[in-house]
Amino acid sequence: MTLVSPSIIDMAIVMVNGVPPERWDTLPFTVHLTSPDGQRLKVGRIASLDSGGADTISQQFNDDLTGFDRVVVLDARGRVVMEGPLATKADVASPSP
Repeated sequence: MTLVSPSIIDMAIVMVNGVPPERWDTLPFTVHLTSPDGQRLKVGRIASLDSGGADTISQQFNDDLTGFDRVVVLDARGRVVMEGPLATKADVASPSP
């Protein structure tokens, strides 16, 4: 998830879960946001996972995260563990009085 705002610092929150135990020996994982034009921005590293193969990391950025549309998790050898799109959530209308 990314939180993007014109008035506050942008933030990325990445929740990784369901990593199979056979992949745990390839820790630490490095988490990046990527853009269609090839930019890559490091969110952080995951050094360990809980018993369900999960962890959550977050990072604040002074950069505008608007153009980033994917998250990629790499193992210690640089291989993709998982990746996926960052979807834009539509605005939710407020109820009228």
